[in-house]
Amino acid sequence: TGFICSSNAAVYKTTNTGTNWIRVNFDANSGHLFKLFFPTALVGYATGEALYKTTNGGNNWGSPLRINNDIPNNGIGQDMSWSFQTNGLLGVGWRDRRNGTPGSLSNFDVYYSVSTNGGVSFGNNIKVTSQSSPFNTNGVRGNDFLGFTIGNDNKVHMTWADYRFGGINWEIF
Repeated sequence: TGFICSSNAAVYKTTNTGTNWIRVNFDANSGHLFKLFFPTALVGYATGEALYKTTNGGNNWGSPLRINNDIPNNGIGQDMSWSFQTNGLLGVGWRDRRNGTPGSLSNFDVYYSVSTNGGVSFGNNIKVTSQSSPFNTNGVRGNDFLGFTIGNDNKVHMTWADYRFGGINWEIF
């Protein structure tokens, strides 16, 4: 079984290695979706501007749960990455533009939050960057420079790239 999501909040499922895809029951008004993650065959998460959870293999999805505590519907994009532990910890890290201007071209910081109950609720937003990074104006784009995991010690470990020192290259933190 496989899943894909699209920026228009559609989720599709395949059960035959991608030969056929069916659209699953998902709230079409939920905004952009960026990532899907299934730690088990039945439990899955979709992220965009909020977190969505399924407990029946993606056939139905719950109501959106907002993780970041900036103003809802502010037009400021968040790029999320997450980690799930078998002990029920679910952590989410993201690039956050709440301190910038609306849109995805704004300066950003990196935050995270952890759920201790499998995504039912989340703790406070924790800012990990010491200063905001400008958006890359050199034509290089992508969300592949954000890593997040919760170690066996239940501690958050993150990596990210930003341009706080200027120049044309990402700096890794």
